[in-house]
Amino acid sequence: MDKPVTLGFVGCGNMGQMAHIANYAEIPGIRLKAIVDIKQEQARKVAARHGIEQVYGSVEELAADPEIDGVACIMFWGLQEEPAIQLLRAGKHVIVEKPLAGNAAAGGRMVEAARQAGKHLVCGYMKCHDAGIQWARQRIQERGKINQANLFFAGGDWWANLGKPITTKEEAPQGWGTSHWMPPGLSPAQEQAFSFFINIYSHHLGVFRFLLGHELKLEAILPQGPNETVLFSAGETQVVLMRTRMACDWWEEKVRVVFDDGYVDVAPPPPMARNLSAKVEDYRKGTDGQVSTLTAGLAGWNWAFKRQAEHFVQVCAGQAEPLVPGEHARRDLVLMEEMARAYPAG
Repeated sequence: MDKPVTLGFVGCGNMGQMAHIANYAEIPGIRLKAIVDIKQEQARKVAARHGIEQVYGSVEELAADPEIDGVACIMFWGLQEEPAIQLLRAGKHVIVEKPLAGNAAAGGRMVEAARQAGKHLVCGYMKCHDAGIQWARQRIQERGKINQANLFFAGGDWWANLGKPITTKEEAPQGWGTSHWMPPGLSPAQEQAFSFFINIYSHHLGVFRFLLGHELKLEAILPQGPNETVLFSAGETQVVLMRTRMACDWWEEKVRVVFDDGYVDVAPPPPMARNLSAKVEDYRKGTDGQVSTLTAGLAGWNWAFKRQAEHFVQVCAGQAEPLVPGEHARRDLVLMEEMARAYPAG
């Protein structure tokens, strides 16, 4: 790089601090210029901890800073649209947490702003940066026709032992975050389902696209109490997403991609567990018996959030294209709205 990539941040809540800012602070050769948050005292403490040079009082000030190349905008999804568009129009690359926005229409406006500005809008589907999932993708693409892909999700201990963020007793301004971001025309039950979909299933849809290399089409959604099965097609491949309620002391999320001659299994780690990658098993039935290979954590630093931060720096430097461009995340919002409208209304 001719000059160090200079970054700004909007939002320093739990995820902003622990999953994003802390990782950028560990990347050598970049400059952390400024941070904005409605909680000014918290922003000053976070800036001091991570060596961020300046605390701005508004997104407008951050957008006006000509030195900033890219911004990590880590806010509640229903509020990301306006600041992201403002930053893109000011000539900054922007990464936001998943989902891209609170609804597909807002996501579309963000994507269009990026297109008009000639800047990258990136969505933080960090699982696509996981070293094990990337290894699995390579193995899957070498195998040929996929018969089925299925994912079982129950959740569990997602925070692991990451630690505690800086917090203050500051209150958000009155009315902050109360704007209605839901797609229109949903019943209360469908709104509740949609809120879950974009918080959790957005990751799963992104993983399916990344591993299979194909967009998903909704075929059916089958909820029953705490259990739910969603059926998709991806070209000629059947895709099944299953979730249930299950108490456990670990993270329960497993993907299986099935071929005529075997399967590839992927077990992602808890999202906030540092230095862990997905465990992957590639099983093939050979002519002389059964053959399998297993990765149980690849060598080196493998936390998906850290790799995502490193990749966004490369995007800002013009050295890489986004793994999850905003347009992909917008399509997922369209699909999840379709899922919500197919969900029982009451």
